[in-house]
Amino acid sequence: FGSCSRMFTARPTQRSDNALVERFKRSLTQCLEDKMIREGGTIASIMREAFLFWDSDSSGALDVAEFKGAINRVGLALSNAEASQVVRYYASNNRPPLGQDEIMYEEIVTDVCRHSRNFLSHSMTIRKPEPVKSARIPGEISQILRKVVDGVLKCSQKSAMTISPRDLLHGTLLRVDTQNRGKLDAKQMQKVFREMRISSITLNDVGRLVNWYDDDASKTMDYTKFVKDTVRELGTANASGLPPLKGGPSAPIKRTAILAEKARIERRLKDLSKSEELTKTKMR
Repeated sequence: FGSCSRMFTARPTQRSDNALVERFKRSLTQCLEDKMIREGGTIASIMREAFLFWDSDSSGALDVAEFKGAINRVGLALSNAEASQVVRYYASNNRPPLGQDEIMYEEIVTDVCRHSRNFLSHSMTIRKPEPVKSARIPGEISQILRKVVDGVLKCSQKSAMTISPRDLLHGTLLRVDTQNRGKLDAKQMQKVFREMRISSITLNDVGRLVNWYDDDASKTMDYTKFVKDTVRELGTANASGLPPLKGGPSAPIKRTAILAEKARIERRLKDLSKSEELTKTKMR
């Protein structure tokens, strides 16, 4: 099959980063390295065996179901949504006859080999499994978050009411999320930034944010994670009160938490409004 360093599929443009795909590569690399220790082989040979097993027509391409089956074969469980997101990420620059739900798997082999330190030969040292680290935020996403922070700070300072930048941002997101899904698409995110008068965020910035925080190929972003990352950029340690992240509580519980947070912020805004009106009355 040749060397892992060989690039089999040409890609004309650079993709926008995605947090779920980065976590997937970390998890897959660790899973493959553990499998090498147990059974021998290399990352490339293990992956190709699994992909070829599912590539019934030897086309070099897999659809979402086949890709999920191949990854499960090497020992990493993926949900349908996760498999779909990874496939669409790698298929983003596909050209006919390939569609957006097919993947040329040699590119993943190349990508994961590059990501691993031990793909040429398996280690004989037994190591303890390490927890998979969360995806590191790329520099370009950090720069966008910094612009969001600057804009939210200015907006909160100009507000007639006393409200924290975090509550201002999260409250605006919740207000735009009329269906209380915990997710917003690019058009809705543009509305969020317009409402907070953050003109420095471009359409390209919005697209990169949605791509990074999209965890199920729905072209929407989980704004709970977005708020947490923004608060981290803001340097605020107290991020309590946020709805739980996906993967913990069930969807109904998450929806309840979003509604509770929305109600809390709305009560806060109402109290501040009453306080402002009372102050104006006393001054007359």
